[in-house]
Amino acid sequence: MNAYQRRILAYCKQSGKDSFALRDYIRENKVEKEVAKKEIQNMLTLGIIQAAGKRKGTHYYPMARGSSIEDKLRVYFTHKQSLKNADFRNLMGDIDRLAAMRKLNTLVERGILRKEGKGKGTRYFPSLNFI
Repeated sequence: MNAYQRRILAYCKQSGKDSFALRDYIRENKVEKEVAKKEIQNMLTLGIIQAAGKRKGTHYYPMARGSSIEDKLRVYFTHKQSLKNADFRNLMGDIDRLAAMRKLNTLVERGILRKEGKGKGTRYFPSLNFI
């Protein structure tokens, strides 16, 4: 991580906020929008943060170091109701579709997630004993 990335994480902690937006990154680090986007994407890839929301409403949530899949899912489900394969791939660092499907099926077998639908309509929900 570079100094800008560490600064935004410190900003979240010091301000008492549990997330930051692109505009926060730009304001705190005094960088251009494209630089901020690139650095945030790097943090997502490294699993340092997790994104929730779309486009202008996206907020980024810092992840605890060494977060497990279950920890990441708990954070995810505090902001979303369901999970698609594509969402899981982003959450896990862009693994391929089949690997994501295998991991999701394992989570269903372990009772962490509940699966609804088939094919492209498949959605995963937290099981009652997971939350």
